Amino acid sequence: MEVKLDKISLEEKQRLMNIFQLYMYEITRYLPMKLDDKGLYHYDYFDNYWTDPTYEPFFIKVDGEVAGFVLINEHFHILKSGKNISEFFILQEYKRRKVGSIAAKMAFDLYKGPWEVRPVPKSDEAHIFWTKVINEYTNGHYNVEHTDREVITFNSK
Repeated sequence: MEVKLDKISLEEKQRLMNIFQLYMYEITRYLPMKLDDKGLYHYDYFDNYWTDPTYEPFFIKVDGEVAGFVLINEHFHILKSGKNISEFFILQEYKRRKVGSIAAKMAFDLYKGPWEVRPVPKSDEAHIFWTKVINEYTNGHYNVEHTDREVITFNSK
């Protein structure tokens, strides 16, 4: 199984938006969101991934097929600089196959330095996933703080 991160081009923006709707639907179990008048979930920062150089979108691919996405930016709750995993999603058929763990670690390897990860609030699954992945990646060298939500920080050097 080959896992890759592929930068999402402007031409692939609609493809991401379609998959992003599945992600938004999934997190409504934890965060209340309403559909817009077109029947879609709205995400205020979506266009920033093609207009702001501090935002970067990647498809997670398994053997050439889209298996999810990771959205990285430089907007933080705690850190002053570094990278932040803004949104992260693995399609159901790829879950429980370590695709998410591999992809997250690949993202951390892309940019050496400080990282911030904020698991989806009220999601035990997200908390368990991120704590396990970051613990493995850092050999236990990470911090957890609680502001209005859980924030995990670490350094990928």
